[in-house]
Amino acid sequence: MGGNEGFSYSTAGLESVVSQLREGARHLDEANEAAVEMVDAGGSSEIVGKALADLLMSSVNSAATMDNAAGKVDAAKGSYHDIENTNEGAMRKKQHDIMEDYPDVHDMNVPLN
Repeated sequence: MGGNEGFSYSTAGLESVVSQLREGARHLDEANEAAVEMVDAGGSSEIVGKALADLLMSSVNSAATMDNAAGKVDAAKGSYHDIENTNEGAMRKKQHDIMEDYPDVHDMNVPLN
């Protein structure tokens, strides 16, 4: 991001990440709900059935992980917002405190030319 130092964030970027994670989890959940018929693979049917069950469990876990991550990113977005507000307030207070150290310009009898 150019010459910026420190950290920065984009609310829209974080919202996009949350949306994509939740959308992915939703698609996985929909796929998991689809009926899977037992496959007739002859003597290997038990092995194929176990592989399909493992794949389904992996997909369920992936959807849960994606939804969990979306929640954490969403919470982080709020934390960044709070930090920005806190920092902005601290900067305004510091500026106010600095300005109080100087006499009011209107009270001074200073020639302008």
